[in-house]
Amino acid sequence: MPDSGRKGKDYGLCENDFLRTSVTLFLDFFMRGIPCCSMGASTGFLAVPWAQARVERVTVAVHGMPCPFCAFGVEKKLKGVKGVGSVTVNLKPGSATLSAREGASINVGQVPGAIKAAGFTQGAIVGTTTGIIKMADSWKLVLSMFRSRQRFILVDMKKEMKNRLETLSKTGAQVKVTGTFQKKGDALLALRPEKVEEVPQ
Repeated sequence: MPDSGRKGKDYGLCENDFLRTSVTLFLDFFMRGIPCCSMGASTGFLAVPWAQARVERVTVAVHGMPCPFCAFGVEKKLKGVKGVGSVTVNLKPGSATLSAREGASINVGQVPGAIKAAGFTQGAIVGTTTGIIKMADSWKLVLSMFRSRQRFILVDMKKEMKNRLETLSKTGAQVKVTGTFQKKGDALLALRPEKVEEVPQ
C-alpha cells in the first residue's frame, strides 16, 4: 500500500517540474498554430507560424557616400544592427540593402542611427516584413511580429488596400508586406504598405 503521507516530490514530479512541463507544452501548442476553439480564438487557431514573422529585408538610401572607403564604413555600421546577416552597399544610386540572418528579424529602428554613426544622411527606408495584421484601438491597423516584438502602424493606404488589410486582420492570416518605413521621433513606428501578399501556410 502506498504511504498516503508521502509528499508529491517523492513520486518523481515536483511542482516546479510540473510547471515547466506545462509551460513547454503550451508554448509548443501555441507556436504550431494548433486549432483551439476552446480557448476563445476567433478564427479557430491560436497562432500562425511565428517562426517566419520578421523584417527580412531592408533597403535604405544613403546620401553623400562618394567613395568605396565610405561604403565600407557604412557596411560596417549596418552589420552592427540587430538581426542583420549581410549588407550590400551600392555607391550608385547610393543605397544599402540589409538581409536578415536566418530565423532573425532586422531591427529597423537601429538603421538611422547606424547611418548617422557612419557619418552620412539616411534617406527612404523600404523593407519587406512578414507578420500578422491586427486592429488596434478599433481603428489602427498594425503589422505585428511575435518573436522580435516589433510592430508597425500601417499608414497612408488607399481605400482598396485598407479594406483588404482589415479583412486580413479578421482572419489571422500571415502576410508579407513591402513598403516604406516612416519615422516618428527617433523610432520607426509606421509603415506605408505598397504590396501585400498572403503567405501560404
